[in-house]
Amino acid sequence: MGTIYGLIRYFNSKRFWAPLGATAILATATVAWAVPPTLVFELDGNVADDPGNTIADWNTLNGDCTVPGGGSGSAGGSNTRTCIGSENPPKIFTQGGSKDPLDISQWHWKPADTVPDKDTITHAYAASYTASPSGDKVVVVGGDRFAVNGDANIGAWFFQQNITLNSNGTFSGVHVDHDVFLVSAFVGGGGTAVLTAYEWDSTCGNGVKNPAPGQCADNNLRLLGSLDTFAITNSSAISNETWSYLAKFGGGTNTMPIGALFEGGADLTTLFAASG
Repeated sequence: MGTIYGLIRYFNSKRFWAPLGATAILATATVAWAVPPTLVFELDGNVADDPGNTIADWNTLNGDCTVPGGGSGSAGGSNTRTCIGSENPPKIFTQGGSKDPLDISQWHWKPADTVPDKDTITHAYAASYTASPSGDKVVVVGGDRFAVNGDANIGAWFFQQNITLNSNGTFSGVHVDHDVFLVSAFVGGGGTAVLTAYEWDSTCGNGVKNPAPGQCADNNLRLLGSLDTFAITNSSAISNETWSYLAKFGGGTNTMPIGALFEGGADLTTLFAASG
């Protein structure tokens, strides 16, 4: 798989992207059992490795989160990983064409002028794993936000090719079939959340109402579902992250208040197989 890159996306739902080079092979996979994402990565509402646990948490992967390829962190068994810190000023998606059912060539970006504090991601992170012994492809994603006063969604695109910014406010690159979009929500008081997966499918026209897994949810988006996913938001304050963090209130410097951290994961192999 290729290197993961990212761009934090602000709006009513916050998004960033993470290219993963071999996602397309999952479309033809046939498996009998899903691999819970919690078996390959610590998705437990915090960022520190649990003593005696053989799988990693975000502190291991992210380190100081100063370099998109992983900063001062280590692989922690992952195939690829990234940690992206917000820039000053951050770059945001803009214009009505910057929507997920539209191809990347129609997206636009600009330096941020105003962004709601609850919709401001301060760091975003992701990684891919190969589960043993099944060989299932599992991805995990996370992020922390500046303010926790209000509901906010978070989503991430996993691309199979490199996507870059053009200086004129457009993007270089296009979707290919089987790019994956994961979307969920920050839970205000902490606790588990629903993580839903979609794939880019250029054969999808208008989506059906209340689609089932395998049906088109919108133009170019096919629903993979939520059965083989897991997501959680922190239900207690976190102050041992290895990267710099600032909260608007309820935490201050280097303390994430309740509801500031989101993390989730999905077994892409079984999601693709189940959706047909």
